[in-house]
Amino acid sequence: MFIEASYPRLPNDKAILTLPHIYKTGPRCELRFWYHMMGSGIGSLQATAKDHSGAVIATWRKDGEQSAQWLQGGLYMPHADDVTITFSAVRGDNYQGDIALDDLEFVNCDMGCEYTSETRNLYIELEVFL
Repeated sequence: MFIEASYPRLPNDKAILTLPHIYKTGPRCELRFWYHMMGSGIGSLQATAKDHSGAVIATWRKDGEQSAQWLQGGLYMPHADDVTITFSAVRGDNYQGDIALDDLEFVNCDMGCEYTSETRNLYIELEVFL
C-alpha cells in the first residue's frame, strides 16, 4: 500500500486496505509488516483487527514522520474467530510525505488452513496505489 501526499491528494485523504477475511487467529497470532512514513506532510498509519461482531480486538497506530528507514510493526491478536484486518493511511496537512506498507506476514496464527511446521507462516504481498 502506498499513499503519495502530493497533488491531487488533499489533507485528510485516506487510503484503506482491508485484508481477506481470517477465519481464526491463534493464541499468539501476530501480523508483522514493514512501514515507511517520511515527510512533514505525514498523517497517520493505523492497523485495526475486528472480530465477527465488529468489536476491535487489536490496534496499532503511528502518527507523523517516523524515519527515513523502513521500520517493522506488529499487530498482536488474541484468539478470535472471523477476524477482519484493515490498514488506513491518512495524508497530513501538506504535500511533503509518503506512507508505504510492505511485506505483511502472519506468524503463529491458526488460520483454519492445513499447514506443517515448515509452512506455518502465511505471506501476503499487496501493492495498492491511489
